[in-house]
Amino acid sequence: MSTNRKPFSIQQLEDAANNELSSFDGTPQLYSNSYEGGDRSEANYEGGNFSEVSYDGYDDFDGDDSTLDFIGKGFASNNRAGIHASFANEIAEGRHYRMRITNANATTQQIILCPSYINLLFGTPLPNGVIKEGAFLSVAGLNLTAAGDPTPISNFLNFIHIVPTRCIGFKVTSTDALQIEESFKIKQMSPFRGLEDRSIVLANYQDENTFRDKVVTVSENFQFDDQTEIRMNIVGNSTMTLTFYCGAMLNNSRGLFQKAQKAQSYIQGKSPNKKRFGFFGGISRRR
Repeated sequence: MSTNRKPFSIQQLEDAANNELSSFDGTPQLYSNSYEGGDRSEANYEGGNFSEVSYDGYDDFDGDDSTLDFIGKGFASNNRAGIHASFANEIAEGRHYRMRITNANATTQQIILCPSYINLLFGTPLPNGVIKEGAFLSVAGLNLTAAGDPTPISNFLNFIHIVPTRCIGFKVTSTDALQIEESFKIKQMSPFRGLEDRSIVLANYQDENTFRDKVVTVSENFQFDDQTEIRMNIVGNSTMTLTFYCGAMLNNSRGLFQKAQKAQSYIQGKSPNKKRFGFFGGISRRR
């Protein structure tokens, strides 16, 4: 395995990102939010640098010396099924998730769509506001109902809690046109300090010439993960449907599977007599 690679400089990372990585609406963008551990340009998480994780932890098993492709190709931990092998066309993945929420109260109520590690602790009751299948309580403690499609909402929340997933756009449909006046609030969470938050104003994606005033498609990207909290208001006496268009995900399970396949091919290529790969395939058995 080759070990003579030189680390990328921050300038090289930024240049690669600006040249290759485009967002849903065509604007060059590496990350739209900051996380604990570093700023957006370095794309750090607490505990390590993205470039180091990708470069050192997921380089090719067979020693390929090619440079890391920042549009996502060759990064084993990014789950991109089929022929869609880069961030540039991740919308073609076809990962759509829909939530239908009803507020039968007369007043507007706030809900939590992505609870972060603070509000989603496995084995403990969900706090007020966190969306779930069937009946649940708003942040203010009033009754609401919700349903997920194609799977229950608990499946979606548990999955994004352990598998960070990019959302590259979403659509809001409501029985009340006033819903389009609300905002989508995204906040990064950290136990160490306050991080930046972001508001997506739905009305910015409509104008006075919009014919369908109860539906809006938003071409903004963000990330579902355990460090992100997303809140939204639902107006009174209405039903709202949210459709999320998801793209790349950091799937360690798939990454391990792919790395094992590469390793198996490599070992069998070097030692054709080795028929198995694993505990007994990698050691000699003495009698």
